[in-house]
Amino acid sequence: LCVMAAQTYCFNSATGAVTVWPNYAFVRVWRVGNIYFGVTKQGVFRFGGNDDNGVPFVSKFRTSKSTMGTNATKRVPYVRLNDSVSGIARAFTDNGSSQSTVTFTKAERIKFGKGLRGRTYAFEIETTQQGFRIQNMEFFIEKLQRGVD
Repeated sequence: LCVMAAQTYCFNSATGAVTVWPNYAFVRVWRVGNIYFGVTKQGVFRFGGNDDNGVPFVSKFRTSKSTMGTNATKRVPYVRLNDSVSGIARAFTDNGSSQSTVTFTKAERIKFGKGLRGRTYAFEIETTQQGFRIQNMEFFIEKLQRGVD
């Protein structure tokens, strides 16, 4: 566990997963039996439950940047998920200089705007839905003809 300023990071060495808690500066974390506690300037808090002091937990994952097999400029008009998760999807291109945000509800096909284009893409899914699992993401690519940028 590494505590920094107003963010706390937890790294799972078995899976490589990282969990980030923004806006919480725990100065101590300890376990009593199977119950975990954290200490901040505001007091002692028990970890656990289905929300964070009445606010739903937000789960988010982001793919790594990829050229998707071609260095050509392209569009990715939509992404297909094999799960029925609902939430917010974001597409980022070329070092995050362009992005598109789409809210979707239990949609298998997430449609991004046609104006987003780039050579590299990364995608992010954010949800407050508990127990979701993304088993597969399929990216549909439209390769653009070379033009003057």
